[in-house]
Amino acid sequence: MSTCVQALLACECHSVAIGYERVSAVGEIDLATGAWLTDALQGAQARAQSVVLDLSAATFIDAGGVRILLAADTHARAASGTFAIADPTSPVERVLQLVGADRVLAILRPGIRSPEPATPIRSTAASAIARTAWL
Repeated sequence: MSTCVQALLACECHSVAIGYERVSAVGEIDLATGAWLTDALQGAQARAQSVVLDLSAATFIDAGGVRILLAADTHARAASGTFAIADPTSPVERVLQLVGADRVLAILRPGIRSPEPATPIRSTAASAIARTAWL
């Protein structure tokens, strides 16, 4: 297990099984804390093919945070891996819905154990979202 903590964000990485890593983010994901989450996700993706980001204790996400999630998803795909978001809080899920990232990212809800395969529109939607000026 590895842990990184900044004033408004704490990230913990747990190896759950061989090839499977779970990253938990607690607090705010924004411009000030994004580098910490990026480091945690990159480390997890270097160690495992399948990474799940637990957002059940994330209180806020801004456009920079959404970009981090999309970049992690893109990296996983390029490496033939998987990336999913688990149990996002209502404020975080609302932002993901507003920018359309909920149609791009695999989002796991309680009771669902593994990421679903990508939908065919994923790469087109990810590109459109990444190009949007307000992200």
